[in-house]
Parts: sequence; structure tokens; C-alpha cells
Amino acid sequence: MKATNRNKNCLRCGEKFYCPPRIGIGIWSKRKFCSQSCAAKIVHLGQKPWNKGIPMRKETRIKMSKILKGKHNSLNTEFKKGDKGIWLGKKRLNISGEHNYRWKGEKVGYCALHSWIRKEKGKPIKCEICKSNKNLDWANKDHKYKRNLIDWLQLCHKCHYSYDLNHKFRKPIKDRKNE
Repeated sequence: MKATNRNKNCLRCGEKFYCPPRIGIGIWSKRKFCSQSCAAKIVHLGQKPWNKGIPMRKETRIKMSKILKGKHNSLNTEFKKGDKGIWLGKKRLNISGEHNYRWKGEKVGYCALHSWIRKEKGKPIKCEICKSNKNLDWANKDHKYKRNLIDWLQLCHKCHYSYDLNHKFRKPIKDRKNE
């Protein structure tokens, strides 16, 4: 078995780096940089394309031009300013909300219900108890988490915590630490 050197110097930064035992000799012999970031910087900044400066024949340019005519390589070229949208004047399918095939109704989860409330009512603007406008949440009044828009309050974190404590929806922090 051949003895190999397990230390190398990075081609970009010159830092010495070591080959861990889990990396095979074949991979280690090809490795030139200490990290992926060093490799990316040298490839993107210092390397010139392989075909730079090589002239293209006229017939090749004409062939490429014909092939690429009418093709769009980016979304920016798909829709021109002043064009009419594809849905203009057409009937659209209503697939949001209850019409969606994945609609769960009352069996919705906690996070999805909060997302639904935020979509329906928007961001909470002001706490309904202390009138603060920082750290706001949508709080459920009865903790049954139904899809009822009237059943939600705009509360800041502090008022939300105290509201839950007063209505016995939550235990105080000191009681939770003892459990």
C-alpha cells in the first residue's frame, strides 16, 4: 500500500488543510481547495470561459440564430409591457378556500388555521387590551380553534399570555417548570 501525504495547501488562500480519514485517496488526490467557498470564489472570479477568444464560423452563427429564433430563455422575455394577461376576459376557476381539493374544514391544524386567519383578516394592527402595536398575534377567544372569524382577538404577546392565564387555557411558567 502506498503512503500518501494527508496535507495540502489551498490554491486560492494558501492555507494548509488536512485530509480526514473518511475521504478516500482518489477523491483526496483531486482536491485543490480548503473549502467550497474557496473553490467557488476562484471558479467564478478568476477563471475565463474555455471558448473565449475562439472565433465562431459564420455558418455556425447562422445555424444557432435559426435554432434560437422564437425561443425565450427567461421569464422576463415572456410577457411584454402592454400585453394583455392570459386570463383577461376568461372565466377563472375558483380553487382557493373551500373549493380547493385539500380543504380540511374544521379538521385544520394549528399552524394552518393561523395562516388562514392571517390571510382572511390580515396582520393584527393594534392590541385590543393595551392598544400596543408591537409583537402582535391573533389569539383564539375560546381555544376551540374553529374557522370563525369573530372568534379571534388581536393581542400583543404579553396580553395574549395574561388572557390565556385568566381563562385557564395556560399554566403559569413557574408551574410548568416543576412538571
